[in-house]
Amino acid sequence: MGMTPGATRAATEAAENSIKGTAKAIGKGVSTGMGLIAGVGIDMLFGDSAEVAWGKEITNTVTTAGAIALVEGGSVVLASVGMMANPISLGLGATVAIGVGIAYANEWARETFPEVKKFEDNVGKAVVSGWNNMVNGVKGLFSW
Repeated sequence: MGMTPGATRAATEAAENSIKGTAKAIGKGVSTGMGLIAGVGIDMLFGDSAEVAWGKEITNTVTTAGAIALVEGGSVVLASVGMMANPISLGLGATVAIGVGIAYANEWARETFPEVKKFEDNVGKAVVSGWNNMVNGVKGLFSW
């Protein structure tokens, strides 16, 4: 690498960009996970069962992440073809607002369409059942 002018700098910049991208992905994953857990806690605080809370919040989280990806990804496409000057990067306030809007829409959909409620409740039951199976399996490993 030292023989080609600029190769070391290019390799260094590529490594830095890779590290930055990885750190950003980890940060998004942690914040999304924390938001999911906080949402489940709030739902349960207001009387939802664990199954209902997990089903609702998993659906909200996936839908919110998809909506944000569509907005940001769509803006990248529009910028790349010259229809926008710069791609949009949503900040914390915008992502929270999108998440809250989706949560309200989800509550309406649960009340209006029984299929939505049934689907989300089945997701929640599967999560809680899986958790209970894992806990019982771990207990079985350590009980002699």
